[in-house]
Amino acid sequence: MEIVYDILRRINESGLMLKTHILYSANLNSRSLEKFLNQLIQTGIVSRISSDGKVYYTLTLKGR
Repeated sequence: MEIVYDILRRINESGLMLKTHILYSANLNSRSLEKFLNQLIQTGIVSRISSDGKVYYTLTLKGR
């Protein structure tokens, strides 16, 4: 739960975050981060946004 909270807190602080920025700020490896992000996206807490060839992550209303 602490890892999920940390991911959500960091995304909330930034508004939009690239995966690599979440990875470094949450101090996770890429495999673990992918697992957590997929779960958060499936539950509707985080959404994935593509813009200018980059993929950003942001909180949904449910996530806030």
